[in-house]
Amino acid sequence: MGLTKDYLRYVHVGACNAVGSANGCVVAIDGATCAVAACDNVNIYNLRTAEKVAHLDNEKKTVTAIKMCAAKKYLAIGYNDGSLRLYDRTAEDQGSFVSLIGHRSGVNCIAFSNDGLTVATGGKDSTIVIWDIVAETGIVRLNGHKDSITHLQFTQNDRFLVSSSKDTYVKMWNVESHSCFYTVSDHRSEVYSFALLKHDSLLVTASAELELLVFDVHWIGGGKKQSADPSDPSSKKQKTDEMVEMRPEEKDDLANRFVRVSLRGRLLRQSSGRALQLCVSADERLMLCLGSGQVIDIFRIYTDDETAKRVTKKLRKAKRKANDSSSSTAPTAEDVAQDVTTKIGRIGEYRALKDKVKWADFAPLATEGSIVARKDVEDEEGEEEEGKGEGGKERGDIGGEKKKEEKYTYTAFVLCKSNTVQQVAITVDLETNETRSESVANLDKLGHREDIRSLAVSSNNAAYASGGGSQVIIWSLRSLKPLNTLREIGMDDVTAVIFATGDNHVVVGTKSGSLFLFVLGSAECIEVKRSAHESAIWQIGPTPDRKGFVTCSADKTVKFWSYQLIEEGPKKRLSIRETRVLSVPDEALCVAISPDGKFLLVGLLNSTVSVYFTDTLKFFLSLYGHSLPVTSVTVSPDSKLAVSGSADKTIKIWGLDFGDCHKSFHAHDEPVSCVLFSPSDEEMLVWSAGKDGKIKQWDAVKRDRVQVLANHTAEVRAIARNGEGTVMLSASHDRSIRCWELTEEIIVLEEEEAIEREEQFDAKFLDEDDVVAGETRVQTGEDPEKSAIATMAAAKNKQSIASTEQICEAVEIARKERGAEQEEDYQPHPLIRAIGSASLNHFLVDVVSRVQPSNLERALVMVPFGFVPDLLEAFAFAVKKHYKLELATRVALYLLRIHHTHVINSPILLPIVDGLRKQMPEGIATVRHVYGVNLAALKMLQKEYEEQQEERLFDESAILNPKLAKKKRAKTRKAIVKAVTN
Repeated sequence: MGLTKDYLRYVHVGACNAVGSANGCVVAIDGATCAVAACDNVNIYNLRTAEKVAHLDNEKKTVTAIKMCAAKKYLAIGYNDGSLRLYDRTAEDQGSFVSLIGHRSGVNCIAFSNDGLTVATGGKDSTIVIWDIVAETGIVRLNGHKDSITHLQFTQNDRFLVSSSKDTYVKMWNVESHSCFYTVSDHRSEVYSFALLKHDSLLVTASAELELLVFDVHWIGGGKKQSADPSDPSSKKQKTDEMVEMRPEEKDDLANRFVRVSLRGRLLRQSSGRALQLCVSADERLMLCLGSGQVIDIFRIYTDDETAKRVTKKLRKAKRKANDSSSSTAPTAEDVAQDVTTKIGRIGEYRALKDKVKWADFAPLATEGSIVARKDVEDEEGEEEEGKGEGGKERGDIGGEKKKEEKYTYTAFVLCKSNTVQQVAITVDLETNETRSESVANLDKLGHREDIRSLAVSSNNAAYASGGGSQVIIWSLRSLKPLNTLREIGMDDVTAVIFATGDNHVVVGTKSGSLFLFVLGSAECIEVKRSAHESAIWQIGPTPDRKGFVTCSADKTVKFWSYQLIEEGPKKRLSIRETRVLSVPDEALCVAISPDGKFLLVGLLNSTVSVYFTDTLKFFLSLYGHSLPVTSVTVSPDSKLAVSGSADKTIKIWGLDFGDCHKSFHAHDEPVSCVLFSPSDEEMLVWSAGKDGKIKQWDAVKRDRVQVLANHTAEVRAIARNGEGTVMLSASHDRSIRCWELTEEIIVLEEEEAIEREEQFDAKFLDEDDVVAGETRVQTGEDPEKSAIATMAAAKNKQSIASTEQICEAVEIARKERGAEQEEDYQPHPLIRAIGSASLNHFLVDVVSRVQPSNLERALVMVPFGFVPDLLEAFAFAVKKHYKLELATRVALYLLRIHHTHVINSPILLPIVDGLRKQMPEGIATVRHVYGVNLAALKMLQKEYEEQQEERLFDESAILNPKLAKKKRAKTRKAIVKAVTN
């Protein structure tokens, strides 16, 4: 066996700069705190202090949806792999969560029920999954939409669920019967969001059209299920009354006994592009409509009294116009009441400066402003001006009379596409509908507004610099927090940045060909070279002696620069001076100098790398072989090898003695953006990064791939390392800067290849559907309407597969143990001793009880029927002994349902089933009695505690307050112990 080489693994230790993902979302926690989706993290920011106070991470899974329940107890996070995590904010361990997997692709939207006990998720796979939070299990999967689900909302006391999709439909589902009872099909384009207003009597939908559609929603009998008994006189009378009220086009929908929906009107919005979101305030007075541009439309939702006033005023105004025009048809109150602007109207807008808005959420409560006096103003006709709302003075009021007006200030958190979050204060005068919206806080200082193009690490490993857009940010390498921001007039489109000698200055190159020299102590620009190059500077590389640097540009030149100290008044300051110029055949895209200072390598637009002698600038070699331009080049620490990366998705290893190509790798699925050698002389390891979002390490001598870092979700633009190579940084188009540290963990290439093959096999296995008895699957390309509407909630995943294997293994162990129990020197299986089971039947029940509740049904489906008799026998024993009775009953009934055909034809299982039939009711009644007694005792303890302490025992508002939570828990423990001892 040949000698093997050990490699050390790099692990992800932190990320920064990503305030919020471009396609992320924001959720308000309170008036100053919000949770924002940032790549694979959910960051919690306090906008008063502009700091990140907490974060919830999940490596290699991108956050796609966030939602918080109405009580602010649960925070739900959806990911791009279809999984859902539930965090309980009242738990002592804030990092604990419940993981649920129900979709095959990303989670698009999340909705909590009003009681906070149920959550629904909509995915890109066009399915809706409803979950039971308390039991941590899936209830049902709803099929019916044909495209991605965009929004969900529970309604009518959580008995119904409303969903919208990109298939242009809005559907209403019965949560109890798991069926769709109504479909709104009035849209001509994709529906992205909707809002239910005024006690669910008004439905507003947002689509790709320039108008919002408003529907009247009438819940029949308050949404209650109607009696199906034809002999019921009340049912006959109600049905007759409904038929009289129905319009002719509605009589075709007689199967729908719950709701009637009719289009009321359309609202024109000013935001450009698609209407991506509708956001409603907690008091349902304001609604925000977000488009794909910079404008947020502000709509006012009027109460019933305000609507009546508006109808009266509009009717009076319409009659006056009819009289003036001598029209024969006078408008009626019913005609005016059909005007949608009497219920909801646009009153203003908020415009984000230079930013496209992506998501918004209102803070929980609005603050009431001061009461101010105003003087009513009438127009020439004595009526209010158009768009002023109900605040105009009624005819007959005394002119100039002063009234009191109320101003409410609403706080909204707005996520912008430029990697920032704004806290917007919207002040609304409820009398005049005058609005004033302004940004009162933001997170601009926590990251770049544009893409990062360059990274550089200081020689003392204390800080690093990132350049992009119109600024350079200096970060702490230890805490990954910003230390300073460098800006200067005319410094736009930063493309390159390096630390000068001494780490007290930073040199910045821009796309306009200018060089800027900053001093870090004061963040001041002390020198500008406006005409350093005639075109864009693509890279700045330091010289080996650190006395200068070299720049390459699109003007087909490479220039050498040196640092000098010049006198400026009584002090000296650092300056840069051009020393030499090299003309190259084509645009220079990258440059590198060998560590021994002998060679200068320039990557060109003509797909070659030109090698020059550094001292004389004479041409030495031309490295050709790439089919597209060379984007990056690096030289090994011993100056014998060079590696080039190209837009043709390959990296090539070259020998600098003869210019021969040692090896060519198809390194990435997209163009290679940068390559970088590790500093070790013993190991010739090189990093490559591509636009596929992956960073790979290669052995340049053995020509093997060592490891892959795949945490980024978009193209990697720049990588950098410290002098020792123990820390590496990477910047991506996903706005994140990630830090990687070298560990002592050894990488074995054979094991890595085996793990990769296993993951590929698991991915293929997960794509296969399981056949569930009595369930009709939705086939590929088949109309979901013609297939099963409700199916199993949980999706097949690695955890459920592992659980199935554990159950089957436990059955096999039990079978072997039954045969070995008669032996004299019998020793129980180590797994049985580890679990501590009293018998083999207890052992099987214990193994099943260890399966995660959300994966239990899916795991039982995949168990072959040959193992079912052993399981049923064990659960029949558990029911008889009242051992984990609730679990045993549920699992036994589920196994009987999915294997019903085989069970009824098996003479061996019939006695077991008959025993379950007799023992289950008795056992359930006993357990129910025990639960009832315990519940009554707990209620007595609660009542005694509340009488003694004069406060509620379960006060969620106090529990959610982190300052009071710890004190309250200690106080509650003492009170309960005292009550029990007494």
